[in-house]
Amino acid sequence: MLGRTISHYRIIEALGGGGMGVVYKAEDTDLGRFVALKFLPDLVAHNPRVICTIYEIGEAQRRRFISMEYLEGMTLKQRISERPLDTDTLIELGIEIAEALDAAHSHGIIHRDIKPANIFVTKRGHAKILDFGLAKLTLKDNSSSGVEDVTEGMATQVQDLTIPGSAMGTIMYMSPEQALGQELDSRTDLFSFGAVLYEMATGSLPFRGETSAAVFDSILHGAPAFAPGFNPELPAGLELIIDKALEKDRNLRYQHASEIRADLLRLKRQTQTVRVAVAGSTAATQPGSASASVATAWRSGPVDVAEVAKPGRKRPWKIALSAALAITTLLVATFVVRILIHRPLAERELKQQQLTANSRENAVANGTISPDGKYLAYWDVKGIHLQLIATGEMRTIPQPQMLEGSGAEWSIGPWFPDGTRFLTNATTEQHTSIWVVSALGGAPRKIRHEATAWSVSPDGSKVVFTTNTGSLGDREVWLMGPNGEQPEKLLAANDGSAFAAVKWSPDGERLAYLRLRLIQTRQHEDRFEIAIETCDSKGQSPSTVFSSSTVRDFYWVSPGRIIYSRADTEPNGKSDNFWEVPVDPRTGESVGQPHRLTNWPSYHIDDITATADGKRLAFHRWSAQSGVYIGQLGEGGTSITTPRRITFTEADELPSAWTADSKAVIFFSDRNGHWGVFKQPLDQDSVEVLVTGAKGAEADSPRVSADGTWLLYQELTEKTDRLWPMARLMRVPINGGLPEFVFSARFYNSHRCSRAEANLCVFAEQTADGTWLVFTVLDPIRGKGRELAKFATDPLGFYHWDVSPDGKRIAILKGGENQIHVL
Repeated sequence: MLGRTISHYRIIEALGGGGMGVVYKAEDTDLGRFVALKFLPDLVAHNPRVICTIYEIGEAQRRRFISMEYLEGMTLKQRISERPLDTDTLIELGIEIAEALDAAHSHGIIHRDIKPANIFVTKRGHAKILDFGLAKLTLKDNSSSGVEDVTEGMATQVQDLTIPGSAMGTIMYMSPEQALGQELDSRTDLFSFGAVLYEMATGSLPFRGETSAAVFDSILHGAPAFAPGFNPELPAGLELIIDKALEKDRNLRYQHASEIRADLLRLKRQTQTVRVAVAGSTAATQPGSASASVATAWRSGPVDVAEVAKPGRKRPWKIALSAALAITTLLVATFVVRILIHRPLAERELKQQQLTANSRENAVANGTISPDGKYLAYWDVKGIHLQLIATGEMRTIPQPQMLEGSGAEWSIGPWFPDGTRFLTNATTEQHTSIWVVSALGGAPRKIRHEATAWSVSPDGSKVVFTTNTGSLGDREVWLMGPNGEQPEKLLAANDGSAFAAVKWSPDGERLAYLRLRLIQTRQHEDRFEIAIETCDSKGQSPSTVFSSSTVRDFYWVSPGRIIYSRADTEPNGKSDNFWEVPVDPRTGESVGQPHRLTNWPSYHIDDITATADGKRLAFHRWSAQSGVYIGQLGEGGTSITTPRRITFTEADELPSAWTADSKAVIFFSDRNGHWGVFKQPLDQDSVEVLVTGAKGAEADSPRVSADGTWLLYQELTEKTDRLWPMARLMRVPINGGLPEFVFSARFYNSHRCSRAEANLCVFAEQTADGTWLVFTVLDPIRGKGRELAKFATDPLGFYHWDVSPDGKRIAILKGGENQIHVL
């Protein structure tokens, strides 16, 4: 190719590969100037039906032009216009878009900006992909012949002219890897296509936010909602296709556009089959009912087809047969519904349906479903909201005048059985009060102070609440009337325990609650014991249903069954799941072993409520993640600028130190499945691994030595319930290298280092009887040094401590106290 003349351009040298082809430096022999000349693969010739065709690029009368296919119609963005497309149109267009992407990808081309505005829908209803302006050509061994001709004879490796690490494309449709500026392959287009399918199906964007940073966060961490109000006609299979296309891990996503096309074709066949069956039946039951579904199955068949083919007056025996079929259908439908209602919950399939889709900046804090299943009441930082579940319509409850500007945090409480009102709890400055909210409108009305409402009796006559807050929570359980009248104490506990989540049994004969107890043992980590207990409506005949420190919430769904959520301790303690335990409704005692119902990963479950018939559960699904942020201190160190995030993985990441030059942050993270130590330079996107971590050698408490040359961290090797287990102190050069062992000890609340001028590192140990903290010099090279000071301690207490920057003082604070001691 080098030295050849193409048209009036003489090829001089290869510059690189970027966009849709290979770029060369060439001389324009007509105008005597240098140009960048790009050669494109002949993609359109292979699939003109689904990609806008370019007929000619030329020059006439000293003006350059591009001649391309004239299209009549509108863009897909205009076609959607914030309204979902009908299922047939969606599937047909989706198949054609997938076909176009498959054609591009098979020629090594990644579009990188798939969005509705870049897809044209012709008047005949066909889809064509436009604007390959951001497209990138991936050079492979099996490139098309056109690309091979262009690259023939090149002696140097073609480089991508796009700057690595830059995010190109339209933000709302970017894949996670595109948002992070990572190397892209064709799977990025499949994620964007999934976002387009979502918008076609719902009329709204899957990832939203008020700023670009919020959108990026939604793409990286959020999950799009499929609330029924978006489009109740969507076939279930389409949601599965979109979910797989929007998988954040590209290895778990669709790998080829042809796979999406095949699934859409399969879905098209299924929806057509269902439509034919429905059209061929005449159900004598209400549309949408269980009876109607079974009637369709019974009455579709050759007999109906024959009647349609040869219309005429029905004979009496046919009328009788139709009536018999209708009656039989109704009986079968009722029987099926009863089986579903009375079948053990463990045998039912629990399918999730997301009802809210808030951003991380405005996350839903809690909520409850109404007894009839029509409404969801929930609270976020913008207020209390009431959502009609069937349509997704939502209105905000006005704030009471007396709480305006108070910063009150609300916890949505129980609904009354008639579904016209619910209770909610407002907390301001550690004081909680109970309010009643009408679903018909108006501001909340206060009915009790210093109390938390938990449940309303099935007949609506009694409200159960807790009060008398201690160190662990409320220590008393009371009953009162629906307007706060006639309070009556049921249960009381000492300061070492508390009550929460008190709920009525479905028959109103007993109450169940969470009983929290703090277990303290000298030199062992404090732990909580959480038990699901029951008592009768007078507070008598207590019994324990289940006890575990991992219980989070529960609900009494039927007289003989309680379901609860509990945390999984493995692999990382970040998941909750539903369990079921059978109970005797008379005594409230368990009568069988707990049974696990779900295996859902990566989120926690609380605020469990259910409809009155026990057929639908509502729960609050949430996850917590820590990231590393930095901010600039203001003058005098009394203020800070808005922090900005510098780590963006979905792992937990905790900052622990700065490098001596303040140009990088040291943090530890479980991003690799084990706790390791990393260094994040402020002027770089990439992170440096200092300690990888491993099973049985998790890294903890990383600190930078006073002279800034060493990273000192603890390697936890002992699996025990001791508060401060035996650990190995390790050192590694701050710029990377092999870890080296220093010494072992039971380090009390980590170790600390002063600034460079003091050149001092310190660690603490607690004596065997728990009565003294001993502070000792730590030398990164020599190890354990001389004793510095001792401090008398409470064996059951927990102490925070730190060394002053100049290395002359040690500050100590006992947990739960407000007095700092200085040595």
